[in-house]
Amino acid sequence: MLPPHKIQELHRIFSKLDKNGDGLRAFKVFDLDGDGFISCEELQIALSRLGLWDEHCSGQDCKDMIGMFDTNSDGFVDFEEFKDMVLNDLSIY
Repeated sequence: MLPPHKIQELHRIFSKLDKNGDGLRAFKVFDLDGDGFISCEELQIALSRLGLWDEHCSGQDCKDMIGMFDTNSDGFVDFEEFKDMVLNDLSIY
């Protein structure tokens, strides 16, 4: 799981990318294959590129993060779930 200071950094990055407030640009940073869903692998790659994924984190950590926001339990984060995460859940940090 990401520590609070890295979640704060992630929220800062999202805010910077999301100039118009819809979250689409930030979503595209994570949806690497453009299929409209963020998989565990895509999340891990994107967080690594942003310098927010620690080497000691595991695939299970990634699955746990996806699971926190995957409201329809399909194993992915879609755009609506992503928006809820960015606008609501991450803003508490």
